[in-house]
Amino acid sequence: MSIGAGSNRPPSSLPTGSRNQGARDPDSSDSDSGSSDKEAKGSRSLKTSKDKLFAALLCSLKCEKPRPEAPKLKTYKGDPEDLERFIQSLENVWAIEKRKYKDNLIKICFTTNLLERPISSKHRNPVQWYEAYHPKIDLAAARRLPGGQRAVIDPIWSTWDVFVAALRSSFGTKVGKEQAVTQWLNLQHTNSIDEYLDSLTNLMWQTGYPGDIAKDKLVRELNREVGLAWA
Repeated sequence: MSIGAGSNRPPSSLPTGSRNQGARDPDSSDSDSGSSDKEAKGSRSLKTSKDKLFAALLCSLKCEKPRPEAPKLKTYKGDPEDLERFIQSLENVWAIEKRKYKDNLIKICFTTNLLERPISSKHRNPVQWYEAYHPKIDLAAARRLPGGQRAVIDPIWSTWDVFVAALRSSFGTKVGKEQAVTQWLNLQHTNSIDEYLDSLTNLMWQTGYPGDIAKDKLVRELNREVGLAWA
């Protein structure tokens, strides 16, 4: 049997395509490795950033100085001798917790929660007093009153100064009212009409004078040009 030229042929081998499929491309391996390294570094960087952010937040919470809180206040039960103590303690709260008590209406609502019925019948009842005052600052309450379907709220009643003046007028001592009467008699319009009206309104409550007397004083005390406009 003759082997012939076939004996010079190289041993059979896999096709070129098969050999390529079985071999790893060095460049491809390097690329995959580089991509994995980048992902790992990115993951570690993100974790580090989160850790730093959390640590900074935790430090800010621990290092932040606690805001002062006002002490719990005693209630007011209508005793004239205790009124100034009550008002001063409230104004201390406004000073200590300025952010919390910026709004006048919030101050009034907070105050009314501290009003209690008196133990002694010789003192006026502050709870009943506020029930009469409340429709002046609450439109729904004003319109529930008989004949109040078309009631309109004057915003001046919702200011802290007017509320306190009304409280002093109703519960203040005799000496306090006498001082208010003296201030009323001495009050004159000089420059600012707004300041004059504010003072007049406050004194009206402290003295207990009705609106007609206040209007009469307003017309008499204002300078002639402005007074005629109010007549």
